[in-house]
Amino acid sequence: MGAIRAFFVGGFDWNGTTGRASVVVGLLTFGLILVVSPSLAEATGGRLTLRQVVFVLSALVTVQMFGTIVRRLHDAGRSGWWLLLAAIPYMPILLMLALLALPPTERGRRWEPASSRRLALGLTLVLALFMASRAFWTDHLLASEAMSPTLWQGDYVAAATLFRAPRRGDIVVYDAGPAQPGALQVMRVVGLAGETVRLGPEGPEIDGAPVPRETGAAGVLETLPGGPAYDVVPEGQPGGPYVAVTVPAGAVLVLADNRLLDAAFASQASLEAHVISEASVRARIVLVLASSASWRGGVPAWVRGMRWDRVWSVPV
Repeated sequence: MGAIRAFFVGGFDWNGTTGRASVVVGLLTFGLILVVSPSLAEATGGRLTLRQVVFVLSALVTVQMFGTIVRRLHDAGRSGWWLLLAAIPYMPILLMLALLALPPTERGRRWEPASSRRLALGLTLVLALFMASRAFWTDHLLASEAMSPTLWQGDYVAAATLFRAPRRGDIVVYDAGPAQPGALQVMRVVGLAGETVRLGPEGPEIDGAPVPRETGAAGVLETLPGGPAYDVVPEGQPGGPYVAVTVPAGAVLVLADNRLLDAAFASQASLEAHVISEASVRARIVLVLASSASWRGGVPAWVRGMRWDRVWSVPV
C-alpha cells in the first residue's frame, strides 16, 4: 500500500524521493491502461479510437509518473533533468530499467524547492490536459489524393470526435469496415437517410434535383442543399446508364471530392459501397495541422516538403 500511495499521491511532490516499488506501480498502471483500453474503446460504440482512450487514461497518471521518475532519480542521487532522456527514441525503456536497477543513495532526503521543478510540474500538467483533450479530437494523415482539391495527400489533420449524427457536407473520418479491418477513410457526406442519389447528365442528383455546379477556382464548385460550397474534380463525361442508390435509415452516402479518382458512380456496386452506417463515422475534419509532400525520411524531409500555406488552414 505504501508504494501505491507513493505513486498516486507522492507523485505530485517532485522535491522528495521514492523507491523502486513506486516505479513498478507506475509501470503496472500503464500496463493496465493498455489492457483495458480496447474494451473501453469498444464500449464507446466506436466514437473513440483505441489511441484516444489510451491518451485519456494516461492523462490521469501522467503527472504522477513523471513525478515518480524525478523522485526516484533523486533517490539514486541523480538530477531530475535525466527525465529528458525519455524524449529520445527507445530511451524510455532504458530509463525505466535504470530506475529499477540504481541503488538508493539519498533515501528520505528532501530536495530544496526549485523554480525549474515547479516549471516542469506546470508543463506536465499542461501535457496531461492536452492528452485528456484527445477525447474530443483525433488526428489523421491523408494517404491519397481522393479528397483533392480540398485535402491533399500528406495533409495531417485534426478531426473533432462526433457525438452526433453526421451532417451533409461534413468531411468525415470513418471505419472502412470488414474489408479493411482497422483502416480509416476520409470522404464527404453527400446523401442522408431516405434520399436517392444518382449520377445525372450534369452530375450528382439528390432526389431528382441536380446538385448545383459552377466553375470554381480549383475546378468545379459544387454546392450541396443546405450545405457548403466546395471544389471538386468532376466525374468526367457522365454517360448512361445512370446508377442510383437510396440511403437507408441510420446511414449516409459519402463521396470523395476527387470524383474522377473515386469512381463512385462507375457501377452500382461501387456506389452502394459508399453508403456507410452513421455508427462507423468517427470524427469530422476541422483543421489542417500541417502538410508535407514527404513524411518519410525524417525531420529534414518533412521541412523541405512542408506546404506552409496549408498549415493551420480550415478545409471547407
